[in-house]
Amino acid sequence: MAIPVTCEACGKSLKVPDKLAGKKAKCPKCQEVIRIPGERKSGRIPSAAAGNDCPSCGRSLGAGDVFCVGCGYDLRTGKKVPGL
Repeated sequence: MAIPVTCEACGKSLKVPDKLAGKKAKCPKCQEVIRIPGERKSGRIPSAAAGNDCPSCGRSLGAGDVFCVGCGYDLRTGKKVPGL
């Protein structure tokens, strides 16, 4: 299963192989370095119930958070919320 990632610099949506989980890579569009979220358990998007980091930007999330206020990543859908 591929990991969805969005480049913070140019907004390009990517799907990267699971073997790159937790690593950094360059965006193929703008060459900015992006962080690939860590491995997901059971192919599901991680919840913030245990105080996880945002899988998109790495910002620390609080228990019960459903989206990251830093980058707008929605943990329920695995996509960024437009306009945040």
